Amino acid sequence: MPHQIPTNDDDGQALPKMGQILGDGKAKSSVAYSLSMKDYGNGGDVHVSLALTHGQDEASAYWAQRIAFCTVRSLAFDIQADMKHRLVAQGLLKP
Repeated sequence: MPHQIPTNDDDGQALPKMGQILGDGKAKSSVAYSLSMKDYGNGGDVHVSLALTHGQDEASAYWAQRIAFCTVRSLAFDIQADMKHRLVAQGLLKP
C-alpha cells in the first residue's frame, strides 16, 4: 500500500519538504508509533518506525521529528484499518 509523506501536521501547519531539512545530513531522528486492536485476545498489533537523516541544527531536528511522527501515525492508522477489515472478514474480530 503506497503512502505519502504528509504535507501538513495535525494543526494544519505546513510541514517542510525533506530537502529543506537535509542540511549536512549528519544527524538522525527515529520515531515509532504502535497501535493494538484486540477482542478477547484475537486481533493484532501495528508498529511503524521511521528514521530520517537531517541537519544538526535545532530546526531541522524538530521538523524531521514532526514529519516522521505525522508519517508513522498516519501509516499506522491506515494499516490498522486494513487489518481490522481483514480480521472481521475472517471472523476473528467483531465489527
